[in-house]
Amino acid sequence: MIASRCNDCTDFVSQAIDYGGFTPDNVWYPQYSSWAWKGVGNLWNYLYDNYTGTVSATWSSVTVGDLAFVGFDHVGMITNINPHRFSGHTNDRWNYPMDGMGFNRYMHFWDTITKP
Repeated sequence: MIASRCNDCTDFVSQAIDYGGFTPDNVWYPQYSSWAWKGVGNLWNYLYDNYTGTVSATWSSVTVGDLAFVGFDHVGMITNINPHRFSGHTNDRWNYPMDGMGFNRYMHFWDTITKP
Protein backbone atom coordinates (compact mmCIF):
# COMPACT_ATOMS: atom_id res chain seq x y z
CA MET A 1 0.00 0.00 0.00
CA ILE A 2 1.34 3.45 -0.92
CA ALA A 3 1.28 6.15 1.75
CA SER A 4 -0.44 9.44 0.99
CA ARG A 5 -0.55 12.90 2.57
CA CYS A 6 -4.09 13.41 1.28
CA ASN A 7 -6.68 13.64 4.02
CA ASP A 8 -9.79 12.46 2.17
CA CYS A 9 -9.31 13.51 -1.45
CA THR A 10 -9.30 9.91 -2.68
CA ASP A 11 -12.54 9.13 -0.87
CA PHE A 12 -14.12 12.18 -2.54
CA VAL A 13 -12.91 11.11 -6.00
CA SER A 14 -13.93 7.49 -5.37
CA GLN A 15 -17.44 8.64 -4.46
CA ALA A 16 -17.61 10.67 -7.69
CA ILE A 17 -16.38 7.72 -9.76
CA ASP A 18 -18.93 5.46 -8.05
CA TYR A 19 -21.71 7.96 -8.74
CA GLY A 20 -20.56 8.17 -12.36
CA GLY A 21 -21.22 4.47 -12.90
CA PHE A 22 -18.01 2.68 -11.93
CA THR A 23 -19.04 -0.58 -10.25
CA PRO A 24 -17.42 -1.40 -6.89
CA ASP A 25 -15.71 -4.78 -6.60
CA ASN A 26 -13.85 -6.74 -3.93
CA VAL A 27 -10.83 -4.36 -4.07
CA TRP A 28 -12.40 -0.92 -4.67
CA TYR A 29 -15.49 -0.41 -2.48
CA PRO A 30 -16.87 2.29 -0.13
CA GLN A 31 -15.40 1.18 3.18
CA TYR A 32 -12.38 2.16 5.24
CA SER A 33 -10.81 -1.25 4.68
CA SER A 34 -10.63 -0.73 0.89
CA TRP A 35 -7.06 0.39 0.19
CA ALA A 36 -7.96 1.32 -3.41
CA TRP A 37 -10.91 3.52 -2.34
CA LYS A 38 -8.96 5.64 0.15
CA GLY A 39 -5.32 5.94 -0.97
CA VAL A 40 -4.12 8.18 -3.82
CA GLY A 41 -1.36 5.89 -5.09
CA ASN A 42 -3.50 2.82 -4.51
CA LEU A 43 -6.38 4.25 -6.56
CA TRP A 44 -3.90 5.14 -9.32
CA ASN A 45 -2.44 1.62 -9.36
CA TYR A 46 -5.86 -0.03 -9.22
CA LEU A 47 -7.26 1.97 -12.16
CA TYR A 48 -4.07 1.67 -14.19
CA ASP A 49 -3.65 -2.06 -13.62
CA ASN A 50 -7.30 -3.08 -13.96
CA TYR A 51 -8.87 -0.57 -16.34
CA THR A 52 -6.02 0.33 -18.69
CA GLY A 53 -6.04 3.99 -17.80
CA THR A 54 -4.43 6.31 -20.32
CA VAL A 55 -1.75 8.28 -18.51
CA SER A 56 -0.54 11.71 -19.57
CA ALA A 57 1.78 14.34 -18.13
CA THR A 58 -0.05 17.04 -20.09
CA TRP A 59 -3.58 18.17 -20.88
CA SER A 60 -3.41 16.63 -24.35
CA SER A 61 -5.83 13.77 -23.75
CA VAL A 62 -7.92 14.69 -20.71
CA THR A 63 -11.66 15.22 -20.60
CA VAL A 64 -14.16 16.18 -17.92
CA GLY A 65 -14.34 13.34 -15.40
CA ASP A 66 -10.68 12.37 -15.73
CA LEU A 67 -8.41 12.42 -12.70
CA ALA A 68 -5.56 14.83 -11.97
CA PHE A 69 -2.81 13.77 -9.56
CA VAL A 70 -0.04 15.49 -7.62
CA GLY A 71 2.33 12.54 -7.34
CA PHE A 72 0.81 10.10 -4.86
CA ASP A 73 -0.12 12.95 -2.53
CA HIS A 74 -3.34 14.38 -3.95
CA VAL A 75 -6.07 13.68 -6.52
CA GLY A 76 -8.91 15.72 -7.96
CA MET A 77 -11.46 15.26 -10.72
CA ILE A 78 -11.32 17.46 -13.80
CA THR A 79 -14.57 19.41 -14.07
CA ASN A 80 -13.82 21.86 -16.88
CA ILE A 81 -11.32 21.99 -19.75
CA ASN A 82 -11.34 25.63 -20.84
CA PRO A 83 -10.48 27.09 -18.42
CA HIS A 84 -8.84 24.15 -16.61
CA ARG A 85 -10.74 23.44 -13.38
CA PHE A 86 -11.11 20.60 -10.89
CA SER A 87 -13.20 19.55 -7.94
CA GLY A 88 -11.79 17.80 -4.92
CA HIS A 89 -11.64 17.55 -1.18
CA THR A 90 -9.35 17.79 1.83
CA ASN A 91 -9.73 21.52 1.29
CA ASP A 92 -13.15 21.87 -0.37
CA ARG A 93 -12.71 22.71 -4.04
CA TRP A 94 -15.57 22.95 -6.52
CA ASN A 95 -14.73 23.85 -10.10
CA TYR A 96 -11.53 25.42 -8.79
CA PRO A 97 -8.75 26.79 -11.06
CA MET A 98 -5.97 24.23 -11.58
CA ASP A 99 -3.21 26.77 -12.12
CA GLY A 100 -0.56 26.53 -9.41
CA MET A 101 -2.05 23.42 -7.78
CA GLY A 102 0.87 21.17 -8.77
CA PHE A 103 -1.02 18.57 -10.79
CA ASN A 104 1.60 16.69 -12.78
CA ARG A 105 -0.13 13.65 -14.25
CA TYR A 106 -3.57 12.79 -15.48
CA MET A 107 -5.55 9.61 -16.01
CA HIS A 108 -8.32 8.92 -18.48
CA PHE A 109 -10.01 5.56 -17.91
CA TRP A 110 -13.75 5.96 -18.54
CA ASP A 111 -13.58 4.44 -22.03
CA THR A 112 -12.53 1.09 -20.53
CA ILE A 113 -15.48 0.83 -18.14
CA THR A 114 -18.70 -0.99 -18.96
CA LYS A 115 -21.49 1.02 -17.37
CA PRO A 116 -24.60 -0.75 -16.07
